[in-house]
Amino acid sequence: MPQFHVWCPDDEEREDGQLFEACDSEDAAQKWGDWYDVYAAGDYPIASETQTPTVCVQEVGSDEVYKYIVSAFISTTYTTRLVDK
Repeated sequence: MPQFHVWCPDDEEREDGQLFEACDSEDAAQKWGDWYDVYAAGDYPIASETQTPTVCVQEVGSDEVYKYIVSAFISTTYTTRLVDK
């Protein structure tokens, strides 16, 4: 699977970015969004719609750089488990 460098140009250079394995540049940008919400920021600023960062994505070995706006939404999942018959 190809590897992509992903960084936020507002406060990072390419060298500061993260490396992701992804199907394409859009998939890499989405993986960055998930990583940022969970690990970097920790309080889900993208999913809670307090931030919509623009990221740069570059496939390893390529000169082309693509820019994406990253957004998300929170999806509620309900589960059940039987406690008594």
